[in-house]
Amino acid sequence: MLQAQSGPTTVQLVVMVLGAVPIVGMFTFAAVKILGPIGQAIGRRLGGGSSSGEVVDRRLELMADDLDHLRAQLVETQERLEFAERLLATRQHEQLPGGPH
Repeated sequence: MLQAQSGPTTVQLVVMVLGAVPIVGMFTFAAVKILGPIGQAIGRRLGGGSSSGEVVDRRLELMADDLDHLRAQLVETQERLEFAERLLATRQHEQLPGGPH
């Protein structure tokens, strides 16, 4: 006589576990992506790290310094361009017929 089965077979249990692995993986990935930055922020706050406002202020200062440096380079480049244009205009004027030799 056949006995009535009281639960899933071993094969059915293996299939259920293997089917749950991707689902558990997706939930774990989502939790790490969501809770990771929150945990880092809490850790910085508890550890006495610099606040985000200080970081932003420092980055702004660095960017302002870079901008000043770029402006100085632009002024120098413009001066060189003007000098080259004047030199070129003088040489072209000397090469024109009837110009000074």
